[in-house]
Amino acid sequence: MEKKLENQPINNKLISFSKSILTMASKRLIIGVGIPMIITGALIAIFWAPLVGDVSETVEFIGSLIGIIGVIFFIAGLFYTKEPVMA
Repeated sequence: MEKKLENQPINNKLISFSKSILTMASKRLIIGVGIPMIITGALIAIFWAPLVGDVSETVEFIGSLIGIIGVIFFIAGLFYTKEPVMA
């Protein structure tokens, strides 16, 4: 998988980089954990927080925190690989 990228146009470099990221990604981590956490956190922060009254700021914070952790799992899923990366 060692290709010379120096002589290729910039468009081909981006395509080969995106293919290598997608082959390295963990779809289970992205689809199974990251995206549901982002959606759940957004729903909690937007819909549930106004309904609870006194503790609405706390519920909004928890919903935002769940969404942020979901983004972290999403990004971690993009860079996860089962094979060790040789430097």
